Amino acid sequence: MLKASGGAIDQANGNSATNVNPTGVGKSTPSTESQKAYYNKMYNALYKEAVAKGLPNPEVVARLGAAQTCLETGYGTRMVGNNAFGIKAHTGKGTAGSVTASTKEEINGQTVTINDTFRAYNSVEDSAAGYINFLVDNKRYSKVLAATNIDDAVTAIGKSGYATSSVYARDVGSIARKFQYEN
Repeated sequence: MLKASGGAIDQANGNSATNVNPTGVGKSTPSTESQKAYYNKMYNALYKEAVAKGLPNPEVVARLGAAQTCLETGYGTRMVGNNAFGIKAHTGKGTAGSVTASTKEEINGQTVTINDTFRAYNSVEDSAAGYINFLVDNKRYSKVLAATNIDDAVTAIGKSGYATSSVYARDVGSIARKFQYEN
């Protein structure tokens, strides 16, 4: 059984090989080499896709997406169906269809567990392409795509409704800032 926290898919036992704070990355710890490698791998995949889509600020979108996937998956250690961004399958499927998983969502200030359907992908690189397409295809992310710096992108994703967690932008921003100084 899989769970998610504010949209982030997690293993039911909560164990992780990384030093991610399971209650939020707002209190981040120094990254390990494997965390840095995952961030860089996803940044590169996202940057490539953002450039291919002709986005005006591909480095900003790639930084945001890399930070999001680090939060959503515990630096690649927890995901279902190669879905690196916790994108639900309500409006489409991934390259490998969809999967159902248990997820924790914040509703009216309370954390509840529900079963939901997530997009599935053949690889995390396909998931990166799916993420870029998801942002481009949904007008509510236009301010995310128009952001010229990571702080504006984080603010925009927080206001967009991408995740149900009330602290999602704070946690994504913490990761983005951590790698800004480490890379």
